[in-house]
Amino acid sequence: MKTRTFVSILIMFFMVLIIAGSCAMGQETVKAPIEPLYGSWVNPDFNAGGKQYPKITIRPDGTAEIYGHTDISEGLKGEYTIIDSWIDSDGNKYYKVRASLPYGGGWFSNLYELWRLNETDTVFEKFWDGYGYPTEMDPEHARYGIYYRQE
Repeated sequence: MKTRTFVSILIMFFMVLIIAGSCAMGQETVKAPIEPLYGSWVNPDFNAGGKQYPKITIRPDGTAEIYGHTDISEGLKGEYTIIDSWIDSDGNKYYKVRASLPYGGGWFSNLYELWRLNETDTVFEKFWDGYGYPTEMDPEHARYGIYYRQE
C-alpha cells in the first residue's frame, strides 16, 4: 500500500513538472533581430511639420539621425539603446528602446520608445513617451509615427 501511494505521488509530481515545463517553454520570448532596423525610414506626409520627423536613419553603432524633411541630407544625431526585443505570433518585431536626442542648447532629451517592424521588414512604427515605456501602438496619438523603408 505504501509503495502504491508513493508511486502515485511520484507520477503526479513528474506530470506537474512536465506540464509546468511545457507552459514555461510556450511563454519564452524570441529576441527580434536588430539588423532589419538599419537603414533609412521615411514618411513624406510628415514633411508638413508636426511631432514626427519625416525621415529617420538607424545605424548599427547605436546612433540615429532624424531629419526635418525627406529631402534633407543632414539631420540631428542622437543615440539609441535597445533594452528588450521580441517577435509576436504574426512575425512583427518589437523593440523597447531608450533614445537620447539633442534638444536645445546641447541638452539631451531622453525618450522611452516602442518600435515595431512588420513581418516583411518594410514598415517601421514607433510610439514614444517621456516618462515610461509604451506598451502598445496608438496610431491616433500625436506621439505615434509610421515609416516606410527608403529604397
